[in-house]
Amino acid sequence: MSLLAQADLLLGLARAFGQPGPAATKAVADLAGVAEPLTEAAGGPDPRALADALRLAAWSIADAEPGALAREYERLFSCGVACPIHEAGFVRRDKGHILGDIAGFYRAFGVQLRDGSAERPDHLVAELEFLALLLVMLARAEGEPAEVTRAAARAFGEDHLGEWLPGFAMHLAVTTREPAYAHLAHALAGAWTAVAATLGLDEAPRRLPAAGTGAGAGTEAGEPFECGLAEAGLA
Repeated sequence: MSLLAQADLLLGLARAFGQPGPAATKAVADLAGVAEPLTEAAGGPDPRALADALRLAAWSIADAEPGALAREYERLFSCGVACPIHEAGFVRRDKGHILGDIAGFYRAFGVQLRDGSAERPDHLVAELEFLALLLVMLARAEGEPAEVTRAAARAFGEDHLGEWLPGFAMHLAVTTREPAYAHLAHALAGAWTAVAATLGLDEAPRRLPAAGTGAGAGTEAGEPFECGLAEAGLA
């Protein structure tokens, strides 16, 4: 039960961190609507704080001025990249190795980017969706397949999301000018804590943004990303 609840959390947050619009708004509202039972099922050290963050994010989105979230998304993740939303952009090292390793994980589990997609596999949304897929597979597997899937989920969490997600959430919370993104940052951190505990990972931040990151820094621009896993009926 906890694995599926954690997968639902990751998928919902993946949609929330997509381009602002009806789909992202609905994703956060859906999470907020089941915040208590979902966070209790997901486990973690503080499900109440996670539920509160989800509800506050939904309320803040509903209260935001028209266009404010879209402008903030561009400021944070695209224009100057105040808070890089790609793993390689956040850690600023070994881009080729990072992208190649992630692509290898995706291929091993039959995951492909949409035909013609110019998006990158190290976008936060893509990584959240992929780990959610592994959690769903793990919940349904038994015996050796379960061992293989757990090892893959743990390796992906250790080498990728665990490398930058906690620092990303911390940086986003203090960088954003919109309460909605601050609450989403806290929700993301809380969801990761629950998943990390299940996989036996350290949830503490290992990296903060590389030197020079911030408004106007010369990092690569982030882009909205949807790799399609969230549309595969796993939520």
